[in-house]
Amino acid sequence: MKKIYQYSVLFVTVMSLVACGTKQEASDNGSVSNSKFEISVKDGMYIHPSDEDSSSHYLALQVEIKNNQEKKFNFITSDITLYNDKDEKIEPIQIYESDSKTKFLEYGESIAKGKSVAGYVVYEVDKDAQYELHFSPSDYEDEKESDKDKDNDVSIKLDPSIYEDNIDQVKDLVKNYVDAVYLDGENTSGASNISVTDKNAQIVPLVDNKKTTESDKKSDSESDAVTNDVKADREEFIKKFEDTLEKGFFSYKPSSAELRTFVESYIKVNAKRAKVEYNVKTYLPDYAVVYVRPETIDLKNLNVYELSRKYYEENKETYNNNFSEALKAGEKFVLENMPSQFESIPLDTPDHMDREGFEIKMTKKDGKWTIDTSSRNYELNSLSRAFRGGFGY
Repeated sequence: MKKIYQYSVLFVTVMSLVACGTKQEASDNGSVSNSKFEISVKDGMYIHPSDEDSSSHYLALQVEIKNNQEKKFNFITSDITLYNDKDEKIEPIQIYESDSKTKFLEYGESIAKGKSVAGYVVYEVDKDAQYELHFSPSDYEDEKESDKDKDNDVSIKLDPSIYEDNIDQVKDLVKNYVDAVYLDGENTSGASNISVTDKNAQIVPLVDNKKTTESDKKSDSESDAVTNDVKADREEFIKKFEDTLEKGFFSYKPSSAELRTFVESYIKVNAKRAKVEYNVKTYLPDYAVVYVRPETIDLKNLNVYELSRKYYEENKETYNNNFSEALKAGEKFVLENMPSQFESIPLDTPDHMDREGFEIKMTKKDGKWTIDTSSRNYELNSLSRAFRGGFGY
């Protein structure tokens, strides 16, 4: 009986040692392998998938999986899971974004022998927690084999705090672009010498066209943040503003200088009064969408004809009842005096804008972001119209 007891203790001890010897410890160098495959975490970043909770954190891990077998190897993304320090399993989030060219590992992947596949997998995480990334492929052919291969599960230690979170930076990029193109008054020929910078909503006088102002420096430095030609976009915006404004006059033909002065007066005051909110809808490695919700000085209710007619009624005796001349003078009067009302005209949000705002799309290439200003970007066109006080299309 004593021998049986001794053999029992020895058996338990040996089995315990065997179990400890075969246990796979989580790798802490970002890579782990066995006879079947190798998995590595190459990089990672925080992203914001469309329609996900804005208060949560989503970590996109760039993983590479290599097939070490002599046959094709299959796995699904749910085979790559996170476990937190409570051993709670976290499944990956599937990302579907047609405008992004980023490779996200799809639901089912197949790797030929000796080959690799790389792509992002996304998880909702707590930035301050510690995790283990487990890869345990459920290859059905492997399940039919003998139990000699039980090393399918491997893991890598993961610290979410080491990865960058640059999501809010795209908000800053879009804000800088909006400030530079639609709000920062830049001195141009034929207009009054006024400019506005967004810093503390201060009005900055321009002393000389040839001198470099703080506003100019600001615009130059911010234009480096995106690949867009900010100066050209601003000139196009002002030109469109002038053209649409001119079409609102019927009897009086404003000069270029008068139109420019009106436009820049509006921009100056609007830069001081407008309220603009920015929120990220989507942020991926190469693609982002930022909501821009403007409240601007509303000019769409400015009826030049009615205001001119009122001027005529009040001054028709001066023009000996010459309606056309009085109407012409009335339109000129409106053009010259309307800017004095910019401070008091109520702010308004654009019609037909979604509650969250206009969607401004961006793409990233070679480390630089570009705002989509193409004609097919109707949301940006609507945003531009909002900063023209509602004039034009």
